[in-house]
Amino acid sequence: MNEREAVEIQPSKQGEGRALNGGGTAQLLTPIAMRVLVVEDDLALQEAIVDTLELADFSVLAAASAEQALDLLAEQSVDMVISDVNMGAMDGHQLLVAIKQRWPFIPVLLITAFATIDRSVSAIQSGAVDYLVKPFEPATLINLVAKYTIGTCLLYTSDAADEGLGVDLGG
Repeated sequence: MNEREAVEIQPSKQGEGRALNGGGTAQLLTPIAMRVLVVEDDLALQEAIVDTLELADFSVLAAASAEQALDLLAEQSVDMVISDVNMGAMDGHQLLVAIKQRWPFIPVLLITAFATIDRSVSAIQSGAVDYLVKPFEPATLINLVAKYTIGTCLLYTSDAADEGLGVDLGG
């Protein structure tokens, strides 16, 4: 396929696109950016999570509350939601239940600085894909998001994921 040929992009399985050249053969292209919604009321931590995911080539939307997240979900599709647990009027557990009622196939990852075994078990039973305790390494977040959006685990190491990020994902 030369540079002047028109390329038709066709979605195949989630996270991939295929280009069909004139002969009808497919060539694998760069994965399509998965869209992640980050729900975090601590704006500094929200920015750090958003930056980390964007540096790993994810497309990111952000909400400062569960209510704002539900409004965004009603308007835009996402491949995953990452939500803090301790927020304002509606917490992350309540948001998880609301998401699972309306959009049962969206993976939801809860993050918290105040984890208890009971709350963790409850979150998983309610449909959370994981329960991540702050502080966590950027590589851990990236690998979990990749696992639940792309379906594979990227081989990021802490050093590789932290290199040049300058972000603190602690709470």
